[in-house]
Amino acid sequence: MDQKIAPVNINRFRLRGRVTPTRPGCAAAGRTSPAGGLALRLSEATLQLRARLAVVAFALFAVLLLAPQAQAQTGTPEAPFGAAKNILMLFSYGHGSREMDLLDDNLIETLNKGGVATNNLFIEHLDLERNRLDPEYVARLESFLAAKYASTRIDQIIAIQQPALNFLLNEGAQLAPRAPAITVGAPAPTPEKAGKRQIVSLLADFDIEGTIDLALDVFPDTRRVLFVSGSSASDRQLAASIAPIVARYQGRLAFEYTTDLSLEALLKKVANLQPDTIILFSQHNRDAYGRITVSYEVERMITKVANAPVFGLWNFTLHDGGIGGSVVGIEQTAKAAGRVSLDILNGTMKLTEPVTSVRIDPYPLIDWQQLKRWKGSGDRLAPNTEFANRNPEFWDRNWMYGVALAAFLVAQSILVIGLLVSRRRKIRAAAELEAEIAKHLSVENNLRESENRLKMLLDNLNAAIYIKGTDYRYLYANKGTCELLGKRLEEVIGHVDSDLLDATMAAQLLLHDRDVLVENKRVSLEEPFVDSQGHTRVGRVVRFPLHDSMGRVCGLCGIATDITKLRRIEAELDKHRSGLDRLAQANAEKLKP
Repeated sequence: MDQKIAPVNINRFRLRGRVTPTRPGCAAAGRTSPAGGLALRLSEATLQLRARLAVVAFALFAVLLLAPQAQAQTGTPEAPFGAAKNILMLFSYGHGSREMDLLDDNLIETLNKGGVATNNLFIEHLDLERNRLDPEYVARLESFLAAKYASTRIDQIIAIQQPALNFLLNEGAQLAPRAPAITVGAPAPTPEKAGKRQIVSLLADFDIEGTIDLALDVFPDTRRVLFVSGSSASDRQLAASIAPIVARYQGRLAFEYTTDLSLEALLKKVANLQPDTIILFSQHNRDAYGRITVSYEVERMITKVANAPVFGLWNFTLHDGGIGGSVVGIEQTAKAAGRVSLDILNGTMKLTEPVTSVRIDPYPLIDWQQLKRWKGSGDRLAPNTEFANRNPEFWDRNWMYGVALAAFLVAQSILVIGLLVSRRRKIRAAAELEAEIAKHLSVENNLRESENRLKMLLDNLNAAIYIKGTDYRYLYANKGTCELLGKRLEEVIGHVDSDLLDATMAAQLLLHDRDVLVENKRVSLEEPFVDSQGHTRVGRVVRFPLHDSMGRVCGLCGIATDITKLRRIEAELDKHRSGLDRLAQANAEKLKP
């Protein structure tokens, strides 16, 4: 992110954690106007007229409040009472930068928790760096945004980094001109540049001097500093702005800069530095060839090939292999911006000056693993230094428990003899247990094989066999039962007949099942049924109750055999038998004298 070294002394607040806005003084007590005496002398008719007008106005206000109607907005309309507030967020560059993703996520999360819905956040990535050589880009961008938000009420603008702020104060000055703006990662503008727009500037100044001092505490033999920055205008401006800091180390440190190097030359240089050198990475938006870069990607490349420790100015530097520095917390910055935004929207922070500055302090941060990798010393670091990736030694964390642990180990050693004596017994018991388990496994396997054979047998019988529980739900159904019902096994198990058959047939089967379960007796009936093909068939169904170990009825088993063909054959036999009887009778009549 673009930063400025020198702070701006305009209405500055100190911030570490939550912003504490100033509050305006109490309003002066009201005084009686001279017009009051005249009002008392108004005629009774005038007073009645005013009362009627007040009633009408109140009724109109109530109608508008309870039944609001959507109206087209032009320019920057005023927010109706109780309406949600809209925030426009302007990012200087394109989407995808890690630090901007961290800032974006934490800022939006803070706003959401404060009551601002995501639907009321409007985010624009201006992409000003990649399009800086297009002379008409900014003008087109201004026209596009003006048209896009012409009918949208914008209550607040958040400008991220210097290019976005410059755009807002110049080409975008007419973009919601009455909405206050919050700037993040950019120097506070002068009141003249701010114009009529009220600005709150969150300053997270780079602490380059503090980072160098921290580096000297860790590596006291340092004699050279490679200040890494890119070749864009903001990169060069940052490199040039540290001249007063460099002067303080004259005679002790030699500074070298990378503003005139291509990315390839930069990577080659950091891989071949002298042993008493440290690298201080600031930002890198463009290399000497004019190629656009992303700072955290360049930083990651450097930490992979550098033969010297890399210090940075943001806390996310540590994610890419940096050793640390006096850093600005990107998450803390984003959350502070979100809280300031909410305070302004809620009216708890009153803006009484054209430009209000809020300062976010850096803090010392060291990656413990990188410190050990580069064999640095942490003895001279300030007490408030924070460490990342530190795993303290056991005695550092628990020395007071050391003696107790030793005593415990001694006591445990005394028990070892007893454990050795019983070891053989336990081994023998374990062997017996293993044999018992093997036996049970063998029995279980035999039972499983028997179950499979029984299932195969039942599935191949020319009969429908099933088991139902006392709640009349199917617990088992063989293949014949599934084919008879025209259902898959998983569609049968757990269901009752009313789920599978028509109501009439289901009711009839329920009566027969109830006789078995209630009367605890075997029932054999011939029952007509409709098969899965819709044909009416005749089945002989034998039902008998099942009992648990206590002799109680726990279900029933049914065996249904299709006797349709048998009954058809019997009917044919009866028909032929009747014909023969008639024929015999006729012949007997003929034979009578």
